[in-house]
Amino acid sequence: MSIYRTYFTDSNTIVKGFSTGDTQALMNTSLNPVAELFYGAGTGTTVSKINYSRFVFNFDLSGLVSRINSKEITLSGFTASTGLHSKAIHKLKMTNTIFNNNELLGKDTIFNSATRANSFDLIAFKLGQDWDAGTKFDTAGVSNWCHRKTNYPWSGNTYDVPLSTCGIYTGSSATSAANYSRYALFPYSCSTNTTATTMVSTQHFSRGNEDVDMDVTCAVNDMLTGTTTALNGSTTPTGGLVTDSEQGYVNDNFLIGVKNYGMGLAFNPRYETILTNEKRYVGFFNENTNTFFEPFIETTYEDTVIDDREKFYMGKSNRICLYVNAGGIPTNLDNLPGVVVYDQDGDVYDRFLQVDTTFLNASVFTPSTEVTHVTTGIYCIDLTVPTTCACPLTQYSDVWSGLTINNQSISNRTQYITIKDESEYFNIGGSIDLPKSYGFSISGIKSDETIKRGDKRKIMVSARVPYTVNHSQVIDSLKYRLYIKDGTSEYTVIDYTDVNRTPTYNYFVIDTSWLIPNTYYIDLELTSNQKVETYDQQLRFIVKNQGLPDNLQKRIVN
Repeated sequence: MSIYRTYFTDSNTIVKGFSTGDTQALMNTSLNPVAELFYGAGTGTTVSKINYSRFVFNFDLSGLVSRINSKEITLSGFTASTGLHSKAIHKLKMTNTIFNNNELLGKDTIFNSATRANSFDLIAFKLGQDWDAGTKFDTAGVSNWCHRKTNYPWSGNTYDVPLSTCGIYTGSSATSAANYSRYALFPYSCSTNTTATTMVSTQHFSRGNEDVDMDVTCAVNDMLTGTTTALNGSTTPTGGLVTDSEQGYVNDNFLIGVKNYGMGLAFNPRYETILTNEKRYVGFFNENTNTFFEPFIETTYEDTVIDDREKFYMGKSNRICLYVNAGGIPTNLDNLPGVVVYDQDGDVYDRFLQVDTTFLNASVFTPSTEVTHVTTGIYCIDLTVPTTCACPLTQYSDVWSGLTINNQSISNRTQYITIKDESEYFNIGGSIDLPKSYGFSISGIKSDETIKRGDKRKIMVSARVPYTVNHSQVIDSLKYRLYIKDGTSEYTVIDYTDVNRTPTYNYFVIDTSWLIPNTYYIDLELTSNQKVETYDQQLRFIVKNQGLPDNLQKRIVN
């Protein structure tokens, strides 16, 4: 599994005023380091007198789009009808300002006597209009509660719009479709959404110190690839940018996507309508924070390489892979290849259908599965040889066909598999295997090396067999963790995830393009026969922005 983070580009907290002409409705907070959501602190006994805020933010998906177009992140499993990518999950993550200080729970703030909220729901919603963040600290400016841009109200009405109809959406607690306006909250539906502001996700906060962790996969996927039908009803894109009325765009593959105007975070409307003079709030670090805890959209995708070619046992599912390089660089084929597996007698044992072309005649056989594009330049199949096969220590061959790179045909490639007896894998008897331990060394990054942000490093992990000098093995069940330290506290950036295993080495890749400048550490974890052993601080390195002195680095390197 790999991770890519898309950080916020700008944000703003907008505040509803409780009376006509209230200055809060025109207040801009775009430079504040904290997104403060609150409700209450109004006057009077009607909903129109209630105060509350909403947080809006933008993010640039171009980095994610480039990785998708290059097939570093594969989209196999994408279904237009559901809008789901089986290999890509997107989550909105924001750090609570009191995440590590429970003593602040339920306490009043020093400056405005607001109480920290607990037992509430927050919603994430998709924006349906473009907007400007602004340049203010709690003073008049745009965007604000009424205006998304100068002289452009959120609602699409006239400039001099009443406060009761201001805001990104109405805030009314609608119980039927008749109560919804164009900018009310509709439940989000993948690939069938409209231009209306729509609810993307929701999260319950029991204590109030929890971090935001919301699944926004559906909405982000629609922004990336979207539907095959434009929102104006057209089924055939003309290329380039679509019109504003379509509220979408055409990517390099000419798929209609939902236009990205950003998202928002707010209390569920049921809390916004609570009549209380007490201000209840929750705060999260935004992109202006001078801490490590910037908010982001985190994309996780499965690209773990597990190749059993040198550990191919009868009676279990084994994965074997094809590696494609051009000039020594991992390179994708134009299409998925096809594979035919032959047994020791040269007879066809299994066939794997080519998905994107028809070079194999599907009517002749039933393919057992499709070829999997794991990551850039790596294609794999899963194959099982039953224990009833009288073939230990014999060779099977896998012939890969339909190989093209940049429209250039490459001749078939034949590889070989040595079938091992199941007794080497299944230990059934009167003894128990002992856990294994290794000595580890890491290469690809030097200890305490300073790395330019944007570099990508391939980290090789060598597992040395105990009581030997230089004898190492390619091993299973090995994981790594990436984290930072603040004094004695540790903050995980990448939680324990599988280290790749090829027939010849173990490795993982560190992409520093999304790492905030800081000092980073790597731990290893090995699981062997119910024993889980952690190898702490196997590597320490520093990420810095290129060409900036230390005092201008966005993050202080510890």
